[in-house]
Amino acid sequence: MSHRNQARSVRTRPLLETLEDRTCLSANVTLLNGNTVVISGSDGDLPNLLTITQNDASNELRIVCQRAPGSPASTWDGIYTYQSSAIKSIVVKTGVGDDQFYYNLVGDMVYAKSLNVDLGGGNNTAAFNMDGVHSSTGLPDNGQNAFFGVDPVPEGETTGVTATPVAQFGPANSVDTNGTANPQQSTFTEQTGVTATPVAQFGPATPVEMNGGANPQQQQFTEQTGVTATPVAQFGPATPVELIGPQPGPQIVTPPSTIKAKLNIVLQSGSGTDTVDAFFGNVATGARVSYQANLGAGDDSGSVTLGGTVAKGAYVSLSQDGGVGSDKLIFDGGESTVDAGATLAVFLNGGNKVVGNGLDKGDDNLVANYAGTLNGVMKVSVDGGAGNDVIDGSIIAGGNSTGYLNVSALGNAGNDTITLTVLSSAPSSHTAVFVDGGAGKDTVIVTGAAKPTVLNAETMNFTKK
Repeated sequence: MSHRNQARSVRTRPLLETLEDRTCLSANVTLLNGNTVVISGSDGDLPNLLTITQNDASNELRIVCQRAPGSPASTWDGIYTYQSSAIKSIVVKTGVGDDQFYYNLVGDMVYAKSLNVDLGGGNNTAAFNMDGVHSSTGLPDNGQNAFFGVDPVPEGETTGVTATPVAQFGPANSVDTNGTANPQQSTFTEQTGVTATPVAQFGPATPVEMNGGANPQQQQFTEQTGVTATPVAQFGPATPVELIGPQPGPQIVTPPSTIKAKLNIVLQSGSGTDTVDAFFGNVATGARVSYQANLGAGDDSGSVTLGGTVAKGAYVSLSQDGGVGSDKLIFDGGESTVDAGATLAVFLNGGNKVVGNGLDKGDDNLVANYAGTLNGVMKVSVDGGAGNDVIDGSIIAGGNSTGYLNVSALGNAGNDTITLTVLSSAPSSHTAVFVDGGAGKDTVIVTGAAKPTVLNAETMNFTKK
């Protein structure tokens, strides 16, 4: 196990040295008990930009603390590298500020991790890329302000690298009749010391004569330059080729990573407008995944995407809570598969906390989509909380699904609109749908194989399908 730090200067990059503690980017990175990494900041610090990459194939856990784009140049950077097998827990507390946090999984996850991330108040951004497909750094494409990127050379300084001039002397001219290079090429050779190889241009090739010999123009070129001219046959204009634009090359699809160990993620964010996304791929037999994002006060956005197979015996719980404010929360299960003996539980909560003398009045937008194969158990629970909420759900278990599906949607206080499509190829007894509009004037629209249980809906529309 190693604990490394590296400081950045304008021209040189020192080697990493083993340290127990070092400060970087207004953040303190400490190793506790040999198995817990603690990254902490303090209120009022500059924005933190933290990236953690887990690569269990190389047994490496890499933590990069960077100055956020646009922050003062006096803020320095640091890199910490540990053996992934040794680190069980990671605790992050950045404090107040517009912080960015990114966790990237490269390849399969073999070593269990517990992540507890508190981003504090501010307009925070976080992404948990646990599918091996997505990856984030939070840096601009030009790599500026990146520890591992390229900063522009400050004005008035040099790089110490001699720039070799590249000669430009226009298109090559015809070779003189005596076979020597034209004057423009000769001047280039004298100035650079590089011999300019004459490029002969003598117009389009003339059709080869019927006897197969070179035409007179080609023979004359050979005599003048000493270079044998290979006859080029022309049989009239080429057949026009339809121009349909550039064609894409072979599509390379990166297979999703597989989580093979226990993974527990808890994220807490304070007051501010936050954006938090999470991506998951395959979950192996017997593995357990728990994800809980509490976005705090503010008009927040959160999403969870599942893009793989939850294998037999695996348990996956994916929860998002928007807290106080008008939030948008999304679950996208895509065409993922839940095998027999596996459980997938999804929770979306728009927020229902006490504010002053009443409840949160945020108008939330909650979306849940799934169109995969369900042979295990899937539970979807959506709660809008107080406010005029919009709940949209499309949960379709196709592909000869045989599993059990339980969907509940709660509007709670406010004038809510709840639209659900719940379909499954399994027997109807395997599917249960419950809707409660709560207090207020609520509209409920449901499409499904069997009529759901509906409470407190002033307008109800059911379509049997």
